[in-house]
Amino acid sequence: MKRVGFITNSQFPHLTDSDSLVIELLKKREIEVESIIWSSPPPTLNQFDAIIMRSAWDYHTQYEKFTSFFHTLKNSGVPIYNPIDTMLWNSNKSYLLNLASQGVPIVPTIKIHSINEADWQKITQWPEIIIKPAVGASAFGITKLSSNNKNEVHKTIATLLKTGDVIIQPFMKEIYDGEISFIFFNKQFSHAVLKKPTLQDFRTQPEFGGTEKRTFPSDQMIGSASNILQKIKSPLLYTRLDAIVVNNNLQLMELELIEPHLFLDIAPEAASTFADAIARAI
Repeated sequence: MKRVGFITNSQFPHLTDSDSLVIELLKKREIEVESIIWSSPPPTLNQFDAIIMRSAWDYHTQYEKFTSFFHTLKNSGVPIYNPIDTMLWNSNKSYLLNLASQGVPIVPTIKIHSINEADWQKITQWPEIIIKPAVGASAFGITKLSSNNKNEVHKTIATLLKTGDVIIQPFMKEIYDGEISFIFFNKQFSHAVLKKPTLQDFRTQPEFGGTEKRTFPSDQMIGSASNILQKIKSPLLYTRLDAIVVNNNLQLMELELIEPHLFLDIAPEAASTFADAIARAI
């Protein structure tokens, strides 16, 4: 029987409910799963046939330690999914600008190293803005402000710059129609989930009152999402692509290649698809 390590965090030492749906399915495929808490001393890694990053949802709070952990994984010689270099690239939201340079339609994005007048001119073109750290997850450090509130904007940016670069984007009202999470395994579409915030908030996460439900995008939308994935040349065991619809076209919000929730609990049949993808990979 092959052994696979699923990387998780201390809050979910025995994996999330969603990821747990894969365990028995993999066992039927002669693959045993062991959870590995990334921030704890790792076990002997060469006992595994593969390591799969799953729910390291606190990596942004210990980013230097996390990148060091990545190097430990890389030095182990064990196959890692997704590829480490691709995950490192994806860990800083400036990857959005890289994708935009390749023609991917993204939510307009500015990356700030320090505050200057040129940046202010760009910021004030948008009535409301979203400010977030370039390294972050799960709405960590995200703020919505009026661009006219210069003092508060300046203060928020200055605070975030103490720990790294800052990303600024316009607030997109289309978020209230829902953000679509497209899930792919081996770059093949599996399922999708529609996430909506409450009218009193702008964040889609359930802890802020957001809702999540299965949705069935059109072939056109699936094709648009798939075209974005083709810009990533490395193999991808799993992908979550978060996008909104603007003027009937997809606009990328986030491309999640490290530790996305795959919503296997909302689309249970997808757990078998994921298990098959893992079995083929190892």
